[in-house]
Order: sequence, then structure tokens, then C-alpha cells
Amino acid sequence: MIGLYLPLAAQTAYFLEAVLLGAAVGLLYDGFAAIRTVARARAGLTALCDGLFWLVTLSAYFVFTVVRAGGQVRGFLLLGCALGALGFQLTLSAWTRPALTALLGGAARLVHALARLAGRVLTRLCAPVRRLVGQGTEKFSKKFKKTLPFHRKKV
Repeated sequence: MIGLYLPLAAQTAYFLEAVLLGAAVGLLYDGFAAIRTVARARAGLTALCDGLFWLVTLSAYFVFTVVRAGGQVRGFLLLGCALGALGFQLTLSAWTRPALTALLGGAARLVHALARLAGRVLTRLCAPVRRLVGQGTEKFSKKFKKTLPFHRKKV
């Protein structure tokens, strides 16, 4: 439990932890930016990514405030988070965003290739069944079409 008075050493430690939290928020922002870039995001995906970013960010700040600061909202913690995020964006973001974009792009291409391979395998495995079912349904569909009024031949 934190009292009303905090020693300077504790305040400094909390501030530095808040700066680290801000840097993590900056990395999270770059991650969502990479997702938007790889997915060629339109308005819907952009809004979803922004909403998830703020949900995670505010939740992390709330948990940090409750767990580390004893539930007391202190201005220097918010300032530390903001400075950490700003510092990350001004220094490391130039390297992390392209790296995350390349990583997610490669993962997306790998998943796409595996899905195509699975589709081809399933198509080959199901071809005999489709031929058997198709032979039996052709006669049924021809008879059924003759009974429908919109499939009858006009005279």
C-alpha cells in the first residue's frame, strides 16, 4: 500500500517503469500499424485496430496504476507513459515498424501458401466422392428442373 507521501527513490522507480510501459505502448502501436499495412486496411480494419490499441493501452495503464501505484493516479506516471511512447516513436520506430511489417507479411504469405496447399489436397481427396455423388444427382436435378415452373421451356 502506498501512502500519500512517496520517497523520491520510489517516485523515480515508478516513473521509469511508466517510461518502459510507454515504450511498450509504442511497440504495440507499431505492431498495429504493421497489421494495417500488410492487410491494406480500409476504414473498418483501421477502426478495429485503433479500438484494440486503445483498449489494450488503457487496460495496461489501469493495471499498472492499480498494481504499482496502489490505485493512486499520479500525474508523473501518465507523463512517463507519454514520454516513453514518444521516445520510442522518435528513436526505435524507424527500425521496428519495417521489421514488423516484413515479419507479418512473411507470415501472411506462409499462411496463404499453406491454405492453398490444404485446399489442393482436400480437392484431390474429395474428387472421387464428388464424382460418385455427381453421377447420382444429375438425373435427379434434371427431373426436378422439369417440374419447376421457371425452368419449363416456353412454347
